[in-house]
Amino acid sequence: MAGISILNHSNVPPLLRHIGQRSKATILHKILSKLKKKPKPWKSLRLRDGDLYIVDTKISNKGLVFRYDNGGSAFTRVPRQAALEMTGMNKLSTVTSHCHALDLAEKAQRGSLFRSKNKVIYSTNKHVCPGAQACRAEPGVGDNTYHKKTMPEPDWINLVKTLCNVEKVVSSFVPTEDLRRVNMAKTVLDYKTMTATKGGNIVLESHIFNAIGYTKNVHVSCHTDVDFTQSVITCYKKGHACDCNDNVVAYFCFPRIGMAVALRPGDILVFNPREYHSVSSRCTLDYDIYFTSMYLKSAVVSLNENTIPQTSIQEKCFTYYEKKLN
Repeated sequence: MAGISILNHSNVPPLLRHIGQRSKATILHKILSKLKKKPKPWKSLRLRDGDLYIVDTKISNKGLVFRYDNGGSAFTRVPRQAALEMTGMNKLSTVTSHCHALDLAEKAQRGSLFRSKNKVIYSTNKHVCPGAQACRAEPGVGDNTYHKKTMPEPDWINLVKTLCNVEKVVSSFVPTEDLRRVNMAKTVLDYKTMTATKGGNIVLESHIFNAIGYTKNVHVSCHTDVDFTQSVITCYKKGHACDCNDNVVAYFCFPRIGMAVALRPGDILVFNPREYHSVSSRCTLDYDIYFTSMYLKSAVVSLNENTIPQTSIQEKCFTYYEKKLN
């Protein structure tokens, strides 16, 4: 399936292919037409019709986990109570400050990012990705995107602080082997993560993820990502302190395994980016929902550079895994 959108609002008709689609997608169709290539089949799944099984629990101190038969997990929804307490998103001031910082990041960005023909973004708002990013026109990885220089310093620090808080939650609930893999990669390669500085000195630095993806009121086509480790999705409602009894505002969907995980404001969902996934459309159009994702790109971990001489520990790791693969 090239595109999936899910709606759970009884007064809104099923989503159609061209409704809410950004101009970038229209350009894509023109390009495909010139190349005489037909777009892949598109289908909209509808939760209220039972197209996907809804995974949820209202017990705030219980989480949700789906594990594969051969090991590893497709997703882990962190216990809601722990997620809100560890991030501070149960306080209105924390939510308000973070949403304000996200608004400024969107304002600082020149235009919405176009991810790829297989990752169509449905939103009238910009898709924003502040943080350390692999350079596109040259080798290497940039310390931070231009958002850092454009945004007020306190708001950039807020983005990094929230990312660090989410990392603490992830480190408390994901399998130990996932953390060891990331820690070893950081030790061996010293890849860049998202940082905040004051007076030229680093005051905050994330330990796992290199960037944040953000779009307001969004849903996207079903896709996979080339990420190094588990990614995170969360959402917030502006002007609303997250509470354990909040209503579901959207679903994070895994069509291949036939599941849709319920998301409430402040929930933290850790998922396998190599598993086909998609965030649904909102359950209601009555308020704005801020969707954010945290991720670690493989290109960032590899330093996006083939000419850097290997260190002794890197050579040992390369020799070990080369023998293991052969």
